[in-house]
Amino acid sequence: MSAAAPLVPYAGVLGEVGRAPDSLSVLRGLAPGFLTEGFRPAPGLPLSQAMLRGVPRFNPDIPEHVVAAKAEEDLANVVQAMPDEQVVRWGDPIGSHGGDVISVNRRTGEVALWDSKYRSANVRVQHSPTFAKTTSADGQVTDSDARAFSIAQARETIGADQTLPPAIKQRALDNLSRGQIKTRTVGQGSAKNSVIGN
Repeated sequence: MSAAAPLVPYAGVLGEVGRAPDSLSVLRGLAPGFLTEGFRPAPGLPLSQAMLRGVPRFNPDIPEHVVAAKAEEDLANVVQAMPDEQVVRWGDPIGSHGGDVISVNRRTGEVALWDSKYRSANVRVQHSPTFAKTTSADGQVTDSDARAFSIAQARETIGADQTLPPAIKQRALDNLSRGQIKTRTVGQGSAKNSVIGN
């Protein structure tokens, strides 16, 4: 059994979509399904979760997966390029639960959860169900299971992060404990609106 070829971060996807990579293309970059063709990360953007785990993010034979992966890559780059914003998690496999991007403001410790919604039709996107709150019969507002999972995922990611300044990391964790987060549902493609929540 031969050793697996090492992953080359952000080398891009080589070859035709859906073609099994030959050994030369694996040595030059990543096999299809890790990053979309031509992706270039914003400075400081961490590796995607799929790359860290060594699993593909999307199936290059499914056009919808490729479009969704590209939209998430674009969102991660846009967030990373914002003043004082640091992406701490992005790039889970397409279809995974939780937000698409988690970021922390390096000045204030505010935590933002981002969800990309690509639409080919000209429609308005709604607040992502990933960030929904529920109201019980007695009027109590609580986090939905999906929102609770997203917050737990953010807490775990930020707790393990080694790049944030310690005081900002602690502020971010304190904000999560108090339920103080920002949610952003971002329309992409023909859907140009975004929905801001908390």
